Formats: sequence, structure tokens, C-alpha cells
Amino acid sequence: MFKHHYGKFLTCVLLVFLVAACTSEPIQPTPNPTATAQSTQTPEPTQTDTPAPTSPPFILPRTEALQPENQAYIRVVHAAPTLERSDVYVEMLLVADNMTFQQNTSSIGIEAGTYVIRLTPSGTQPLEAAIAEETVTIEGGDNLILLITSVEEQFIIETVQEVVAPLRANESRVTFIHAVPRGTDFVVEESGSEITPQLTFGQTSPDVVRTQGNASFILQSGDQTLQRINTQLEAQNNYTFILVGSDTQGLEIVSFNTRAAGITRFRAINASPDIGLVSFFAGQTQLDEAGLDFSDAGVRILMPSGSHTIDVYPIDADRTIVQPLVSSQVNATADFDLSIVLTGTADDLRIIAISEDNNPTAPNESRIVFLNTLPTTPQVFLESRAISTIATYGEASEAYSFSSEPTSIYWSNLDANEEIGDLIESADEYPLQPGTRYLYLFAARGVDFPLIYEDFVGILDQDNPEDSLLVTQEAFPQDSE
Repeated sequence: MFKHHYGKFLTCVLLVFLVAACTSEPIQPTPNPTATAQSTQTPEPTQTDTPAPTSPPFILPRTEALQPENQAYIRVVHAAPTLERSDVYVEMLLVADNMTFQQNTSSIGIEAGTYVIRLTPSGTQPLEAAIAEETVTIEGGDNLILLITSVEEQFIIETVQEVVAPLRANESRVTFIHAVPRGTDFVVEESGSEITPQLTFGQTSPDVVRTQGNASFILQSGDQTLQRINTQLEAQNNYTFILVGSDTQGLEIVSFNTRAAGITRFRAINASPDIGLVSFFAGQTQLDEAGLDFSDAGVRILMPSGSHTIDVYPIDADRTIVQPLVSSQVNATADFDLSIVLTGTADDLRIIAISEDNNPTAPNESRIVFLNTLPTTPQVFLESRAISTIATYGEASEAYSFSSEPTSIYWSNLDANEEIGDLIESADEYPLQPGTRYLYLFAARGVDFPLIYEDFVGILDQDNPEDSLLVTQEAFPQDSE
């Protein structure tokens, strides 16, 4: 029974499969869909809020530069008679507060850079309501005057370089500025002579160097005297006089003075016999014209007194990529000369700075400074009729006074027990001249070939010592400015 029904069931299943196989169509592969253009609507733009304006960067300039070569100075002068009380900002640094016409600030330190200078009503912030603004680039070493004035009823900020160059002991310097819009042109006269060219609005006169003391200046326009300036000029001071105001409401003088550095005359000397041709630099100033070989001395170069870095390079070296052979810091004393002497061997160079007195000598006297330049002879015995002493390598002696007459000087070996040995060098019957200063460098050059450098400094007039000083200053026509 079970087998019978099971056979029927298999027969039915086979019939179903046979019918399906005979009637179904073959299966076709599915084609890739064809891209068809479809009509779409452009979406509405998304509404976004407008960003708030970005505030200018907050800049507060340094008043003391990180690097000395980037140090600069500014001062503000209010030269606009119709301008109310106002403040002046360098970026966010307040440099002048509540200024009125004819006022000026002292000199203010600032680091070199490019800044926006803003003039604002007194008591307001620099970004709120600027009356005038100017972008100014300040370079290291600048001494800028920020001059507040006006053109065509518009207030402006002008920049003028303040002259602060070094001066000699008895000198003063004066400079004049025309800061009167539409003002009358003028010249400056002293003792009936014109000391400046004609100045128009915005112009600065060439600086005038004169002897310290009482001074009377007249600002003259044709037959009209605009202003008279009677003042006492102090030594080594730079004076600036600014004509301000208006031709209709009256003219005034704004003045200020700045202490000037003293002057030191530098001279480079190559006393290293095996280093060859080299160049000396004080900062960026070259102290020789075309390099110095052994025993060569450069001309004297006028430099401001104070601290200086001295670098010595091989001749024609590219200082941007080549390190100096030797470098040293020296201090230059105002109104003294400074000899910068290179000594030593190629692998052990030394710079010796010798400060030299410019005062005149007594009548019939000369002055000598000695220097032992040989590292191989650390001590040598120095002897003459006037002195006998030990000269140590690299140490300049004091300035000795000698009678102005032929003089013999002897340098002898000195052993470890300070026993005097053989003669190494001598200058026999050297003709010393009155009023002359000498620098004698011991270099073991034998007999009659000494390295001696001389300068005439003048002879003291004991009855009129001031006249002696003038003679001294006139004795240096070879100075390089």
C-alpha cells in the first residue's frame, strides 16, 4: 500500500518538472541600466549667518628691542594749532597723551618694524575714532620725529629724522624745520650770514655744527623777521627748532635738544706678521680702505663713543657666510682716540684696544705708549733714559712723557727669573717731536726698524689752554667722516 502510493507520488513530481521545462522561456542576462536625464529642481540655497568682522590684531610694540641693532627712538611734536587735545598711538602703544599745540614728548624707545600710527581725540581708544593714521616703517637706528600738522584742513602725521650724530667735546648742532602749512618761506641767519638754504613747508635744514655757547638765530623772510631765537648751546647737544602756527594767527618755536654721543677716532693696525691681508670692521663700518698687511695702519675713522664689536676678516671675505678670524668687544671713550691692534699668530689672534689721550703735550715734550705684540716673548725688558719697565704681551703701557729730543729705546729678552738677556730690538736716536703722541709696537724687528706710529696733538699754551684745544682739533685733516 505504501509502495503503491509512493510510486504515484514520484510519477506526479516528474510530470510537473517536464511541463515546466517545456513551457518556460530561457533566462536573459540583466543589462546594465542606461543613464537617462531626469528633470530635477534646483534646491533653495541654505541661509547662513554673515560672520562678524574680525578685529584687527592686537599689536603692542616693544620699547626695548630684543636685538640692539633693531633699537629705534621716536618723539611726537604737536604742530597743528587748530587740533584739540589728542593722543598718539603706535598700534596699541600710547606714546603721547592729552597733547596740546606746541607740546612735544621726550624720546621714546621702540623696536624696528612697520606700524600704524594713529592720532585720536584725547581719551579715546586707537581703533575707535582716529583723526589721522599713517603706516610708518621704523628701522633700527632711526630717531624719528612724528610731526602732527595739517594740509588742506586735514590733519596728517609726518615723519622727520632727528639728527643725533656724535659731536666733539666743544661742539653743538642745530637743525631747523618749517612746519607751517601755507607759511612763508624763510632762511636762518646768524651774525648777519645765512646758515641755511630757503625752507618751505615740510622741509628740514641741513644740520649746522658750531662751537658751544651763546647763539642768536633769526628766521628771515625777505625784509620780514618771523622769529628770533636766543639760546645757550651746550656742548655735545643736538638742538631742533621747529617753526609752527600760522601766518595769520601767529608763529611760535617748538624746540628740544638731545645729548649727542662723543666722537672717538678709530685706527686699525695689523701687527700679526703671519696672517696676511685682512680687513677690520666696527659693526658695519670698515676701518680700512683695501685691507691691511703686516705693519699697515688705516686712516682714522670718526665713530660714536661707546661699545663696539670689532671683527677681523680675510680680505674680500663674504661676511654673510664667513666667520671672522677674531672678534672682540671694545669700549671707545669720548674725545679719545682708539687704536685697534691685531696681534698673535694665525691660530691665536688677539685684538688689543688702546685708548689714546688727545690732550696737547707740555712744551718740549712727547708722549709714548708701548705694546708688546709678540706671544712668543710674553715678557720683555724695556729701557731708555726716561724709563725702565717690563712689557707683558698684549698689555699696553701707560702713556710716558719723554723730552722731545733724539731718544734710544731698547727691548731685551727676559727669562723666567726676570733676568735681562740679549737685546732683541732697538730704536736708536729716534727723533721725538714736541706736541706729538707715539704708539710703539714691539715686534722683534731688530735694529732701526721699529713699528712706531705718530699723531700730532698740539702743544699746551699754559697761558691760554683753550687755544691749545683748538690747535689739537685742527691737527687732523685726514679724518674720515
